[in-house]
Amino acid sequence: MERGSGILLHITSLPNGILDKEAYKFIDFLQETGCKYWQILPLGIPVMGLSPYQCLSGKGSNYFLLDEDLVKKSYKEKEYNYENFKKFKKSNPWIFNFALFLSLKEFFNNTPWYQWPFEYRYKNKNRIQKIKLLLKEKIDFFIFREFFFRESWKNLKEYGNSKGIKIIGDIPIYVAHDSFDLWMNSNLFLISKKGTLLKKAGVPGDYFNKNGQLWGNPIYNWKIMEKNKFSWWITLLKDKLNFYDYIRIDHFRGFESYWSIPGKSIKANNGKWKKGPGKKLLKNFRKYPLIGEDLGIITDKVRTLLKESNIPGMEVFQFNENIQSYEKNKIVYSGTHDNMTLKEWLLLNNRVENNFQIIEKLFDSKSDVVIIPMQDYLNLGKEGRMNTPGTKENNWLWKMEKDYYSRDLIEKITQLNKKYKRG
Repeated sequence: MERGSGILLHITSLPNGILDKEAYKFIDFLQETGCKYWQILPLGIPVMGLSPYQCLSGKGSNYFLLDEDLVKKSYKEKEYNYENFKKFKKSNPWIFNFALFLSLKEFFNNTPWYQWPFEYRYKNKNRIQKIKLLLKEKIDFFIFREFFFRESWKNLKEYGNSKGIKIIGDIPIYVAHDSFDLWMNSNLFLISKKGTLLKKAGVPGDYFNKNGQLWGNPIYNWKIMEKNKFSWWITLLKDKLNFYDYIRIDHFRGFESYWSIPGKSIKANNGKWKKGPGKKLLKNFRKYPLIGEDLGIITDKVRTLLKESNIPGMEVFQFNENIQSYEKNKIVYSGTHDNMTLKEWLLLNNRVENNFQIIEKLFDSKSDVVIIPMQDYLNLGKEGRMNTPGTKENNWLWKMEKDYYSRDLIEKITQLNKKYKRG
C-alpha cells in the first residue's frame, strides 16, 4: 500500500448515518487534509441489533444505509438506468434467491430461516415456485433495492477515487446463523439437519475480554469448502472489490486456526482450537488487495501465514506502545472500533500525553499506513466509543456532529500528512 494516512469512520457514524451528501462531504474533508484512505466497517445487513459483524448475507447490502423514501420513489417512477439494471441482474444471478430469502423472512414475520416450515427451510421446489408467484412484487423490489445500493456506492467510490481516496472495507470472517448463505449452502457449514449449530464461533479470553467472546456464528465445513475449491470465498472477495479498494478480513487468525465452541455451550471459554485451511485457502487470495486483522491471541504460525501470504497485518497503539517495533508492511491504528477512544485510554492509564502527541508519534513510524478513528481526531472520550466486545448494549450508536470539520482540525491533520510525507 502507498505510504499515507486515513480515517476510520463507518457510514452509520456520518452525521445522518446514511449514504447521502454527508458521505461526499467527508471525502472532500479527507482530500483537503491530505488523507489517502477511508476505512469503513462491513456493509452487510445486521441480523439483529446494529452490529455489522452479524450479517444476513456475505453479499447483500445494508439497505438501512439508504434513504428508503428515495429508493421507493426511484422504483415506482422508474428513475434509474434500465440498461444498468439489466446488466446487474445478469451478472449477479444470486440476487434472485437473495430477494426470495428476504421476502420469505418478511412473510414469516422475520423469524430465522431455521424456524420456517420445513418445506421452505429446505426449499421444496413446488412450494418455492408457488410462493415466488405470491411474493413476486416484493421480490422484484428487493432486487431493485440491492441494485440501487450498489449504484449509489459505485458513485460514491468513483467520487472518492477521483479525489485520490481509497476505500478500505471490512468483511467479517463469519456470516450469521440466520443468513442467506446458510439457507442456500447449508452443506458449507457445521450445522445439523434441523438447522441448529453443531459448533459455533468465538474466541477465548484475551485483552479484549477475559471471559472470551461467544459470537455464535456458524463455523465453516472446511473439508467441503476445499472440495469446492473455496469457490464461496473467492466469489465473495471478487464481489467485495466492487465496494472496496482494499479488503480487511476481520479475525484473519481464524484461517490458521479457529476457536470452536460446542453448539449448545453458553460459555466462550469452553471451546477448542481447530486447524484452519491455512495456505490451501490463501493461495487463492494472492491477487486480492487484502489486510489481515491479526489481533487477539496471535501465534508464530499466524504471523508466518500472514508473511508468506504477503498480506499486511495491523498494529494498535493501545496493545503495543513500542512504536519503534512497528514494521513497514503494517497498518497502524491508535485504536479500532473495538477499543476505547484514545482519550479514554490515556485517562485510564494516567498518561500525560494528549491525543495529537500520540497520533504524531504514529505518523512518524516507519509503517506505510496510519489509520486514526475519527473519534480520536475529535478528542472524544467514552461517549465516542463504537463497540465494547462481549457486551450488547450501547454499541454501534455513535454519530459525528455536522460541524466536525473545523479549520483547526483540518490544519492539524494536513500538517501531519505533510510533515511525515503521508499526503
